[in-house]
Amino acid sequence: MVGYLRFILAALVLYSHLNYPLWNVLGVRINQGVYAVFCFYLISGFFTAAIFDRYEGEGRVWRYYGDRLLRIYPMFLAVMVLVGIVGLVWYEPSLRAQPSDYRDLQTWVFAFLQPLNGLLGFMHGGDFPYGAFFAFTPVASLALEVKYFTIFPVIRRLREWVIVLIVLASTILVYQALRSGNADLLESFTYRFLVGVLPVFIVGFMLYRNLNVVRPWWARWQYLSMALGVVLFVIAARSSAPVVRWLGEYSLALITAPLLLLGGLKLAPRRYDSMAGYLSYGVFLVHIPVLRYLQFKGSNYGEFVIALAIAAIVSLALHLLVERRFIGLRHRMARPTMITINHL
Repeated sequence: MVGYLRFILAALVLYSHLNYPLWNVLGVRINQGVYAVFCFYLISGFFTAAIFDRYEGEGRVWRYYGDRLLRIYPMFLAVMVLVGIVGLVWYEPSLRAQPSDYRDLQTWVFAFLQPLNGLLGFMHGGDFPYGAFFAFTPVASLALEVKYFTIFPVIRRLREWVIVLIVLASTILVYQALRSGNADLLESFTYRFLVGVLPVFIVGFMLYRNLNVVRPWWARWQYLSMALGVVLFVIAARSSAPVVRWLGEYSLALITAPLLLLGGLKLAPRRYDSMAGYLSYGVFLVHIPVLRYLQFKGSNYGEFVIALAIAAIVSLALHLLVERRFIGLRHRMARPTMITINHL
């Protein structure tokens, strides 16, 4: 049932961009979309490990990288081309692009390279200088995933005690950013920089590594994640609102995402579960142009339903026309694994 879970998370990202009221969880304001992105990171950490295990032998790492590019890029390029074609005949100023940008080759080159922009400032944030022209998709979070995909072959070789130290060091950086009282710095270390977000990915990876390992309950990573999340959530609840930006979502994801993921894996896949997983990525990519062209501002919840339906339909069309052609290639590159990952 992980495919449906991913689709719900993508729907929450769309929901948050309609500016509906934030959740209030025990006095902490939670942005639904930011929370969903952190959950995506944890799920990605889990399935990145599962996908890597599909490959073996000489050239294993390069085939893994090829798989990740074929997963990310076909749909991303399809969305960018679609928005560009629409932009040539229907200019929408809220997308922050001038009419001339749609005819500028250099702008398109930078737009197509956006998912890789995180590699330029590897452990930190930063976009291409021309990225703002075509920031149609949530490219900052996509670039963070690319960073994690890139370093995962190194992470998977580390001993568990080293991984624990990395998680602790990253968490200390987040805490020091909180103590600084600088809201922008805290946002960077809890949402923009890989060095701060890394614990969320790593928890997902360790859930996979220990999936069939018998351990005491206190040494299981889902409970370690929940304990860390509870500590950070209490800190967020006791701090002033402007200073805890993104920390509430960060901690809530550490508490809930392991349970959601493991619970979803225990449930037998339902009909269309794989399709829901594929559509989640498309909805994530295409929802901002959909909202801009519809000019929805969250005046009623019917707008959310309509926007989600249109985003899902566009995602389905692009999946059938473009993405599906690459799925077979990815599967031929790999060997079967014990976990169903068709929609990843």
